[in-house]
Amino acid sequence: MIVCVCKRVSDREIRQLVDEGATSLRDIRNATGLGTQCGKCACETRLMVRDLCGHAPNPLRELAALAYELPSSATA
Repeated sequence: MIVCVCKRVSDREIRQLVDEGATSLRDIRNATGLGTQCGKCACETRLMVRDLCGHAPNPLRELAALAYELPSSATA
């Protein structure tokens, strides 16, 4: 599957780069140029790399992201 349409980077390429030692979106970006045009692929790639590397999610970051998703009536 193509993850970055602008640079034509596939999920296979990302997996291969992780297998070769990439551990972050920055590593993938440096190797492929992914995320340097429109940037729509950056979040998905970051999640893929985190999952492939076995990094535990940061609970505080997850909580902060959730706060933006709550409807405004939930805070009242």
